[in-house]
Amino acid sequence: MSNIPTAQTAILAPELPPGYELGNFTIERKLGRGGFGITYLARETASDRPVVIKENFVQECSTRHAISMTVGPHGEEGRELYEWALSRFLDEAKVLIRLTHPGIVPVLTVFKALGTAYYVMPQVEGAELHQAAPAPSHINEAWLPPCWKNCCKRWITCMGKVCCTAISSPRIFCCAPMAARCSSTSAQPV
Repeated sequence: MSNIPTAQTAILAPELPPGYELGNFTIERKLGRGGFGITYLARETASDRPVVIKENFVQECSTRHAISMTVGPHGEEGRELYEWALSRFLDEAKVLIRLTHPGIVPVLTVFKALGTAYYVMPQVEGAELHQAAPAPSHINEAWLPPCWKNCCKRWITCMGKVCCTAISSPRIFCCAPMAARCSSTSAQPV
């Protein structure tokens, strides 16, 4: 019998629990959840350094078994979307791991486990972008200070995204070193 949960056999779990050992990392807590994944604060076992792990978990088509913690599609009807999302997540990770820019948190490693995929980044202290903006509805290209626009232009070049799409999420972080380099009256160092 497969370890991949199905709608008929799954005892569902919303996310990995604190203390769960995922390869070389121990999950400390969930940081956030969106339509395409879950982000965790974790600790790298060998170095004892804090890291952030992004897990591919598309809410629309993913299920997690509460005992094995394996992730899979919601039955056969969700398999095609699940496999497409997993492939796109891995493509995104392959691009991100090659990016080097002071405004982009680097990806340290990418791996597959539990029927899904993960990528790991160093933990960066800072405020969420929506906390630095005058109001979440005003987060757009016109509001961005010049150094953030340059960062978005590099992101656009590498990811093929529109800048306003890339920066519209309230879960985007602005780290203190980057914000301090910005020279704009509308952006405050965090």
